Amino acid sequence: MKTVLANTRKSTKLKPRLFKMDIGDLKKHIGKVMNEQNNRSIPEFEGYSPTEMHHVLHFTFGEDSPITLQQLSESDYKKIPILNQIKY
Repeated sequence: MKTVLANTRKSTKLKPRLFKMDIGDLKKHIGKVMNEQNNRSIPEFEGYSPTEMHHVLHFTFGEDSPITLQQLSESDYKKIPILNQIKY
């Protein structure tokens, strides 16, 4: 175990406190905090989280992306002009 020196704020004075913390516990706590931050809703992202925005930007139609394509009938696809321009 390692001893970690931490500062706590009480009014305007900082008092050092000693904590005994296992490195595994520290990693677990940091992982929990990072997960909470990456999955929180951000108003500037229209409510999407940083994780969801990562999927939108880098894996737009991937399994974990919040964006999905609607399945249409063949006649509906023929009504979409841009799809009629594609050769395949």
